[in-house]
Amino acid sequence: MRALCALLAACTLTIVSSSTARAAGSCNDAAARIQAGDLTTAEELYNEPANAECREEGLAAVATARNKAEAEATAGQKLENAQLLEDAKARYVEALRLDRQNSLALDGLARIGSPPIWDAFWYQLTGLLRANALWLGLAVAFLAVWVLASAVIGWGGPQTVFVGEIANGTGDEKFTPAALAAELRARLADARYLPPPPVPTIGLGDIVAAVVPLVPSAGSGLVGLLSRAVGTGRAPADHTVSGTLSGGAPEFSFIVELARKSGQTEFLRTTSGSTPVGAIDLGANVVLAHLQAETGAPAWVRWSDKSGESMQAYQQAQEEKGNSGLRQELLNKAAALEPANLLVRIAIGGLQEDADQYIDALQTYLSAVDQWPKLVRPRYRLAAVYSFVDTWLDVWRRLPRASRLRLIDRILTMEGERPAREMDERATRAWFLDRANAEYDEVLQLLGARTRAVNEEFSTKSGSKTGLDAAVAVCQTAALCTRLQIAMVNRQTASEYAALRTRIDAIIDRRPHWQAAYNGACFYSLALADKTHEDEKVKRAIELLRVTVQEPDAATELPALVKGMLGGDPDLANLKGRPEYEAWVRYFKPVLPPATGLAALVEHLVNPLQGE
Repeated sequence: MRALCALLAACTLTIVSSSTARAAGSCNDAAARIQAGDLTTAEELYNEPANAECREEGLAAVATARNKAEAEATAGQKLENAQLLEDAKARYVEALRLDRQNSLALDGLARIGSPPIWDAFWYQLTGLLRANALWLGLAVAFLAVWVLASAVIGWGGPQTVFVGEIANGTGDEKFTPAALAAELRARLADARYLPPPPVPTIGLGDIVAAVVPLVPSAGSGLVGLLSRAVGTGRAPADHTVSGTLSGGAPEFSFIVELARKSGQTEFLRTTSGSTPVGAIDLGANVVLAHLQAETGAPAWVRWSDKSGESMQAYQQAQEEKGNSGLRQELLNKAAALEPANLLVRIAIGGLQEDADQYIDALQTYLSAVDQWPKLVRPRYRLAAVYSFVDTWLDVWRRLPRASRLRLIDRILTMEGERPAREMDERATRAWFLDRANAEYDEVLQLLGARTRAVNEEFSTKSGSKTGLDAAVAVCQTAALCTRLQIAMVNRQTASEYAALRTRIDAIIDRRPHWQAAYNGACFYSLALADKTHEDEKVKRAIELLRVTVQEPDAATELPALVKGMLGGDPDLANLKGRPEYEAWVRYFKPVLPPATGLAALVEHLVNPLQGE
């Protein structure tokens, strides 16, 4: 239905546009311009070669209209001189109806204190409406069809869900229907399973299910549809969820029913858990996965597991903060149940990076890129891990030769030239940095081409700077860091540093996104490998770290940022031991979360040297 309506709308607009274009130079349109008082345009149309047949008669009509307007304006001037201002105003307005560019009438209305912007505009507007009545009628008809279709099928926005009655069949009165319904509402409103916006932003994505209270119907028939469309009435929710909790320890069952607005049952499923909350949460996950698919979410973020357990494992992994082994176990479970879901793979790769398991992260991102080659996020992380080669180079060289060759062959199925089978340390660094540079180039090409996959990946809305421009800036600054590393390997640091610094500062000064500033800090830290201008580089790196935490979009990422700034990011390793950096660290380290709230942390980060 939605596709059909969209097709009809497109056809209507095409017909209207083409018809209007053909009519623009016609004699009829020129005549309509005279009726609207637009004599200059009418004269131009009559003088077009295509209107030779009606030119003489049309130009005569233009002249007649001008003469009448001039006569009305002259009469208005006489009345104005006699201080009959209201009568003069009426004549001036009539003159402008005939010729809206009549200077005598415009000047007269201005003199008597009634500017023509209102009275004359009304006559001009009504004239234009009369001249374009056909096209106006078609536009109104199209708008009416769109409004009615929107009211019927619910275009736009998330799917609205009403949580109906949750019956308690356990025999235990402490599980009240109200409490069970509240738990179901809370889980349906939880957006943690949704895709985070792709690089450069991190966070929650679009809301798929909007939980609403029961709302009265706006009535049936045309009146009801129109009242809902204009907001004077509200339709019931798109879906209603109800269910029954049964069983008892050690296993509870939750029968969940999802019904459409019409009352038709969409599905009936049973989920099980060791607690009532666990069973209900799984039921909510099943509903959310169904609604996510119904809203047309791209395949790489969908949850296809019918039991709801994959989403639950992913959620639990996000909630688990201390036990990295448990997080890994939960994510592996989710990955086994969701072989096509990219979010799980990105989470696994991030966990491997946090644990300095870069070779494993490399293989995780290679698999993700191989499965979803047109997406930005996995390529960006793959490029980042390539660029960390100095951190994992020793581990790489300790791998068995056969393992190294297998990984190289896997990389070469994607891109790049085959290296020598046995590379020395410098050659290995250069080869992986070239791979990083190639991946960043690919990311920028994808962003520039705006493929369907990239558009879907960037369709999420979370925060003020989630657009492609911000993503381009972040990727450009990351790529410049890698090019600086390549220059170091090639012993060209001095000649390349100045040019790369100018480029990265120009990007950062636009303040496109917090991560661009953070990448800038990494750039200046990496530049410290060259011993020239060290004080300048350290000062600029600390300054950019301060800019990073001042950006509003960084607020939700402070814990991860703090970890990176305290030495977790390999690109900032060169700052360690520097007095300015250590002062920065000493000042805010005692107030890291969860000891204080994020607001207090931001205050300390913004002015790190205060009190030193």
